Amino acid sequence: MKELMQLWTDDTISEFAIIYSSRLVIRTKESVQFTKMIDESPYIEGYELNWGHTLSQWVVFYLANKYAKLLGSNHGKDEFRLELDPKYLEIDTEVDNRLSWSYQPKLKPKIKTIRQKAVLKCHFCNLKYCLEEERKDHEEFWHGEKLKSVK
Repeated sequence: MKELMQLWTDDTISEFAIIYSSRLVIRTKESVQFTKMIDESPYIEGYELNWGHTLSQWVVFYLANKYAKLLGSNHGKDEFRLELDPKYLEIDTEVDNRLSWSYQPKLKPKIKTIRQKAVLKCHFCNLKYCLEEERKDHEEFWHGEKLKSVK
């Protein structure tokens, strides 16, 4: 079984820390008492390359999942997952995006509908319509005076 990383917070849920292998590896503030473990995740090699990034992303998605639950979302806890992108394993001092998060909602696939192209143009303003009836209604409403003079 893989060893677990733990996300901890203080009493106000405003400061966070990661504990891994029974030691605190990163925290958001030095002088804070972390009192509550709020999440666990299996450790994957590479997370230790930038614990700061791992912590910031984990907090964002932990809170997003919690917020989704408060709104009544029926999606599972594991919708937001931490994933390691192997092409970013070397240390990068500028932009650190070695770890990426993905959101995979459990939605039913949408049924694709084929739309008819609008090919009928209004005789006066060139707006396009799919049905003759739509074009006729438009012309009568918006160009009624012009229609009377044409007839």
